[in-house]
Amino acid sequence: KGLANYSPASPNKHKSSSVRRVAIVGDMLELGDSANKKHSELATTVDFDDIDVVHCIGSCMNFLYKELPVSKKGKWVKSFLYP
Repeated sequence: KGLANYSPASPNKHKSSSVRRVAIVGDMLELGDSANKKHSELATTVDFDDIDVVHCIGSCMNFLYKELPVSKKGKWVKSFLYP
């Protein structure tokens, strides 16, 4: 399941402040011509409140990374093979 399917009400929801929730997301190349716009829109359409940090991989995911709140930004790399 993708990040868009993440539910804060899931049974795995962290119960302790000592647990960190990390999202590692990559390009969704199947989005075609609207990929950059759709990646950027994720910053406002996905609820990141229950996620501590978001790491982004891929050229398209840079559009999401630029829109993330500073408090949620992890790292952005163009490729996991060649950061």
